[in-house]
Amino acid sequence: MSVSGREYTVPSTFTRSLAQTVDLFVICNVQTFLLLYTGSGMNDCNRFHFKVVMPSDKKFHLDVIAAALNIKMLMIVYEVLCVWGVNGATPGKYLFGLRVVMCDTSTTVRPNRILVVPGSSISLSACIVRVCLKVIISSFFPFFIGAGLELDRMFHDVVAGTIVVQHSEDRQARV
Repeated sequence: MSVSGREYTVPSTFTRSLAQTVDLFVICNVQTFLLLYTGSGMNDCNRFHFKVVMPSDKKFHLDVIAAALNIKMLMIVYEVLCVWGVNGATPGKYLFGLRVVMCDTSTTVRPNRILVVPGSSISLSACIVRVCLKVIISSFFPFFIGAGLELDRMFHDVVAGTIVVQHSEDRQARV
């Protein structure tokens, strides 16, 4: 019985971290733009500075919570649009040659090379599950997000049935 798959290089955790840093930089810049130019109330720097020293105003706390929720929603929309809509890569992943693909099974072919079955583009449902889990885990258990499992797969990748791979040298393979 032959099963189609693709052979990929496994990216290092450091490369994945660099890609995530680029993505967080993009998200933070978009969020800053939205906060400063939409008149959300957080754009008054004097009020912000004063309230950091004296955080007794309930409205200020609600503004901070709203900003945190906005950034989490922005992260979800950003990742879903990029990973599902743009061939499996956010700008950070693209910059470092990474891609998210579907993974039912993976087999080590040789050191740092794996055969991923099916190795196809990520589905919308898998992308949404992956991103939502990633955002929830990073919000409440930030130390757990970097807990790599087998082949440096993260928890959200395993649950969603995906894997992050180096896509510059991918090749078709038959098992």
